[in-house]
Amino acid sequence: AKKKQTKVTYNLAKDLIKRTANSLEPHVQTFFNTTLMLGKTSETRLGDKLYALIFELNIIAPSSLLSVLPQLEFKLKSSSERERKDVTDLLARMFALPDSEMAAQNKSLWLCFTGRFNDIDISVRRVCVAFSQELIVNHPELIPDIQDALRSRQHDSDENVRNDVVSAIVNAAVRDFTHITDDLLQCVQERTRDKKLKIRKEALLGL
Repeated sequence: AKKKQTKVTYNLAKDLIKRTANSLEPHVQTFFNTTLMLGKTSETRLGDKLYALIFELNIIAPSSLLSVLPQLEFKLKSSSERERKDVTDLLARMFALPDSEMAAQNKSLWLCFTGRFNDIDISVRRVCVAFSQELIVNHPELIPDIQDALRSRQHDSDENVRNDVVSAIVNAAVRDFTHITDDLLQCVQERTRDKKLKIRKEALLGL
């Protein structure tokens, strides 16, 4: 959290991690086995910063997390709604990074993530839909999966989720219309008939 305030320290730590990624991997695996799978977060000073740490490590040295990713897939299926939401948010940000190859390299994890679009908890579904904008813009190769997931949510029982679907597609279209497929446009068209739709008309006119 203080990396912008202590840039020299952060850059030193980042360089050290990059240079020793192979040696660090077994220790990283042991650490996350203890904290994620066994729930022994009280034994560390990181507390609720575990997922932030995973995100940073993924940017700096993704190879060090190869053995950790299967644990995240397990967490996506947790009975705890809060835990599913936190892990869904983490993975959405990791998948959506512009140069991320996670979806291609971890097909099982990607499929498990897209399954959260149908999560029983509204907040989890909203996280998925919200990040679909970044996925559409940064990873057009994933659009077939994303548009299928969004189609399943355009008729969501929750009004906010339906609104989120339209907002995500419209915002992605404003940023890069070349990635917007006919199926995605159809989602927007169908939802404009929804009398409860809450989105600025100017945004729709921009399409």
